[in-house]
Amino acid sequence: METGKRLLIFVCCALTGYIDTLAQNMTPKIVQSYDFMQRVASANQRNLIDVGQQIPIFPMGQGKKVTEVVIDEAWKISSMTLYGSEKLVEGYRVRYDLMANAIEFKMPDQIKVMDAKRVKTLIWLDSTSNIPHYFVNGKDFKFDGVPSTSLVELVCEGKLNLYKMYTYWVKKADYNPALNVGNIDEKIYIEAKYYYGQGQELKLVPGKKKEFPAIFGDKADNVKAYMKEHDLSPLKEAELSRVFDYYNTLP
Repeated sequence: METGKRLLIFVCCALTGYIDTLAQNMTPKIVQSYDFMQRVASANQRNLIDVGQQIPIFPMGQGKKVTEVVIDEAWKISSMTLYGSEKLVEGYRVRYDLMANAIEFKMPDQIKVMDAKRVKTLIWLDSTSNIPHYFVNGKDFKFDGVPSTSLVELVCEGKLNLYKMYTYWVKKADYNPALNVGNIDEKIYIEAKYYYGQGQELKLVPGKKKEFPAIFGDKADNVKAYMKEHDLSPLKEAELSRVFDYYNTLP
């Protein structure tokens, strides 16, 4: 009897030592994982969420703010004339910043900037297609009676010219840290408006297909038939310029 009692004490002590050894080897990861699994197993998962608890949302860093709006990020080789000078400014790689209404010049060690109001004409060569783009200063025109100081692209030239005016708007950051939704950065949206005319008074190109041919006067029927035959739309620049090129070839 005394022997059996001593054996039970020995087993308990040994078991206690084993449990202590096991506990010492359990890492925080194992302990937390085990406790969590126990909670999941013993409760409805919906009830695991404490409706009063707050999800810890950490503040995000400062978002990007729009400081310039360039028509194209690529630097393009250019040729330009300036008001009050007959000398060409040529061979520089440039970009046009709509927001500042400025021409940026890429120099070997820095970027130089010139007010676009000084520019009378600008030609730049598209680095991908090698197609030249020709710009004139909007201050020499009125767009539906409103003057402009930005550069405007001359898309088609002839009896009736087609101009492209670049406009932009900035969507402000709308990130909501409490809900973790929205955008932290401001976003730029560049749009184009098309004007037509001969001389300084320009009109907005109608967006409706039924109204569009009327701008060509007595050649409206010819233009309408041409658009129908080739399925052309005034809402697409390539097709719009094709229509103007066609009209400018008519006698």
